[in-house]
Amino acid sequence: MNKIPFEIPEMTNKTKYYLFAGIIVIVFLLDYTLFMRFRIKALNSLAPEISKFSESLKNTKYNFEHQPAYQKEVSGLREKLSKVEKSILAREEIPMLLENISRLATSSNVQIDQIMPLKDSQSLVLENEDARFYALPIYVKGQGGYHSIGEFFNRIESNQVFMNIEDFDIFSSPQNPRKHIVKTAVTIFVMERK
Repeated sequence: MNKIPFEIPEMTNKTKYYLFAGIIVIVFLLDYTLFMRFRIKALNSLAPEISKFSESLKNTKYNFEHQPAYQKEVSGLREKLSKVEKSILAREEIPMLLENISRLATSSNVQIDQIMPLKDSQSLVLENEDARFYALPIYVKGQGGYHSIGEFFNRIESNQVFMNIEDFDIFSSPQNPRKHIVKTAVTIFVMERK
């Protein structure tokens, strides 16, 4: 019983190195198949997240480098916003605007026959925490020469208060062939604070 059933032959140094190398290879293969393969899979699954993080880091560096330009752009947009806010009237200023349209017509040699806001046709354009913004059409009927009507339209479109000519009809006046009758809808934007 004390004897081993087989005899191990005497090994040379070269054989011992081969045997040692074989054992190391087997250990590495077992380590890879049992442990490392799962770790490598886990690392491979992290690769997309690492690339996203790398891209995010590049974007952050880019944005940080361009921050002064962004701040300059924001200040420019704030200036534009303040100009736009000045060109949108409060609802209480509608009578003043009607008078302004009448003055623009008079200075263009267009005689206003009728001017009135069409409150039933107003539509909500934007709503935020502070106010509601409406597009309000104003019906204008007047008479004038063809060039005078064109000048009137130009003055409306280039006025500092934001007004837009949506629709118009021009036809000859039966009383005076040198004058034309114009019917138009001028859209203005009004603000109603909450």
